[in-house]
Amino acid sequence: MNKPLLCFACCAMLAAAGGYMSVFRLPEMNAELAGLLRDCEAAGAATNALVRQKRELAGAFAALREYRVSAAGTESDFYSEVVKAMDAPDLVVLSVQKNGAADGRVSVSIGVNGDYYSLMDALVGLREAPVTMSVTRLSVLAVPEEAGQNVRASMTIEAALSEAAQAASSATQGELIPRLYELIRQAAAMRSGSADTVRLMRSMERCAFAVPVSHSAAPVFVAPPPSVVVRAVMNVDGMYTAVLDIDGVGLGIVVRAGDTFLRKRGRILSVSPSGVVISWDGKRYSLNLGGI
Repeated sequence: MNKPLLCFACCAMLAAAGGYMSVFRLPEMNAELAGLLRDCEAAGAATNALVRQKRELAGAFAALREYRVSAAGTESDFYSEVVKAMDAPDLVVLSVQKNGAADGRVSVSIGVNGDYYSLMDALVGLREAPVTMSVTRLSVLAVPEEAGQNVRASMTIEAALSEAAQAASSATQGELIPRLYELIRQAAAMRSGSADTVRLMRSMERCAFAVPVSHSAAPVFVAPPPSVVVRAVMNVDGMYTAVLDIDGVGLGIVVRAGDTFLRKRGRILSVSPSGVVISWDGKRYSLNLGGI
């Protein structure tokens, strides 16, 4: 074949291929290139986000390694810090129930009434206290505003006890059981002769439980009420209840207005944040929180 003709054919083929590429393939290749550039930019942004997350997680783990729980030295230290935190303006403590120590922790249940922002200040005070505390069973209710008080709240505050305090508490409980046993033994010894005393009184026709004959000149003896200790006053669903220790009934008795005890000789007249009012054989007695 003639060489000039062959060169002409090759040039024609190259020109045709270049025209095909420029008309049909070049826009498609440009679109693919733009897509690759976008994917590269997205991958760079994702990489930067992962680097930031890694830095934040490293800081969080470092703070977690340095975190230490500050345990209460004694139960009194814990209660003291709680009282300091709750001593906020426009905040009134309605009830306090000490739950004691168990499983290395000590807790107290508190009911308050006051301003919302004062309540928030008290919670911040609990968080910033030297003893690490946790607040559980927090309930906040809105109440009709009166004298700057618009919320009512109840909560349980807990803290860990130090190992020394736990050991002291265990020792106290270990001493308590023998003391209770000794008291029961003494009471049994005092009543051991009761049956003989009753038989002797019956033989002498002395009826200890008979209604005495009333004489105008003789004074009528009225038995005093049993020993009653008000341990706590609580507000449950808008109704005040109290925890009482009643001699002859038991310890930690939960009562409310209208309840009776000891064969209805005693009656709970009212329960309020300031204390409990009872009646015994028709006579009223006012009992303060913690008083008899």
